[in-house]
Amino acid sequence: MLRFNQQEAISSIPGYLADPDLPGLKEALDGHAMRGFCRRLLTADNSATVIDCRVTRLRYRRAKRCIIQYQMTLRLADDSTRTHWLAALLYADKNKFRTGTRRLEKLITESVPVDGLLGGAVIEEAGLLIRRFPFDRRLPTLAPFVFDIEQLIGDYLPVLLDSHDWNLESLDVNPVRWRVGLSAVLALHLRLENRHNGSLRRHRLFAKLDATGAKSTTRSRLRQAEASGDLPFSLPRTLLSMPRQGITIQNSARGMALDSLLGARLVKPAHATSFAQMLARWHCNGDQLQIRYSRQDFETALTRTVRILTTAAPGCSARLERLAEGIRGKMVHGSYRPIHLDLKPEHIFFDTDRITLIDIESAVDGDPMLDITILYARMFHAKALYDLPQQQSRNFALQFLSSYHQLVPAFWWHNFPASYAWALLKVATHLFTCQRPRWRDWTHRFVSEAESALNSPDDNLPSLLRNARQTAAPNRVYHGSGMLVSDRSMG
Repeated sequence: MLRFNQQEAISSIPGYLADPDLPGLKEALDGHAMRGFCRRLLTADNSATVIDCRVTRLRYRRAKRCIIQYQMTLRLADDSTRTHWLAALLYADKNKFRTGTRRLEKLITESVPVDGLLGGAVIEEAGLLIRRFPFDRRLPTLAPFVFDIEQLIGDYLPVLLDSHDWNLESLDVNPVRWRVGLSAVLALHLRLENRHNGSLRRHRLFAKLDATGAKSTTRSRLRQAEASGDLPFSLPRTLLSMPRQGITIQNSARGMALDSLLGARLVKPAHATSFAQMLARWHCNGDQLQIRYSRQDFETALTRTVRILTTAAPGCSARLERLAEGIRGKMVHGSYRPIHLDLKPEHIFFDTDRITLIDIESAVDGDPMLDITILYARMFHAKALYDLPQQQSRNFALQFLSSYHQLVPAFWWHNFPASYAWALLKVATHLFTCQRPRWRDWTHRFVSEAESALNSPDDNLPSLLRNARQTAAPNRVYHGSGMLVSDRSMG
């Protein structure tokens, strides 16, 4: 669920992403213009009104192409509203646009608009190719899965529930994430009826579709570690796997996600401490995953981040290049521990006696500071990123950082300044690509923070960590003492 309701019209600022090779970009980012274009998705017998179309995410390559995702809201005849997800593609290469047009027209002709909406629309005058969820050329199983979902879930219900006692009474499907051409996640809300006594029950599952079947070996290694009791956290249970279709159905994670806890102001210091202990135990003693996040991988990701931010804030280009050069020069590679690499508050679940991590497909062998700094940056700036309570989020970040520091080797902290600068640039990129309000101001702020982080004293206890210890000290809740280090963790 998106937390932000964008208030400012991003097209109102002159020169926004001006690109002479993509002349339709201005209209594609103009909500008023897009509402007009979206009407072409409605069939002749659909009396709905397009009342909103807002940008939620973009992927942009200057002078090449742009993929823009939207939420389109319709007001129906009964005055209710319904939201649909859309994606528009713009190409600088006219041949690619014509090829895309032929593919899209074929899709529109072949798809049956059972809900009064076409599968897409060609906006010739703006050079836009609009597709709506779930139509995705690089995820060919997504649309059939969504439109046939009730039949599929009904057929596999005994497998999914590990029981023959239930019938499927109703099913609601809500998209959670759609990375066009790459992956999709759907929440499945099942309403079940017991075939023996007629009692009702609700059940929640998640379906993931991936274009590549990425890192299945990582998942299997972690599953094996969990089964043998060697994994200090839980994984959502996989109930059904269909590798040929790239489909996986999992149980929902136990407990409450960290972002939900923060939003409800239920987070306690013990949550941060227990998570730090769990993560330190995994970083220090976990079995390696045999997929390395190498120096080349890191520098490739850094280069991409700088390219995106240079596009977003051309005035910062020289500073960004200096930052990238400084991060590359200061980051020491060679420590490879199992890490998540994409720790976010919505990926961390707390239950009474267990922590569950989701979206573990990103896990690799890499520097532990990459996990620490990206989570710290996201939590410290959670107000801007997720609209979460600022003080509670920062308290969690500081307590987590202080607790983790007590448990891991001192030499790991050498990479903290460079890694934290990297993390701040990633956070700035997220604000731009997701078009958060005031992302321009935040970009300049994060660049300045990254410069300060990179120039901080290069010792085993960065000044930021000293502040964290002082701030978090009154709330510490430790269980045991000493570092969680085995012989192999020092290699």
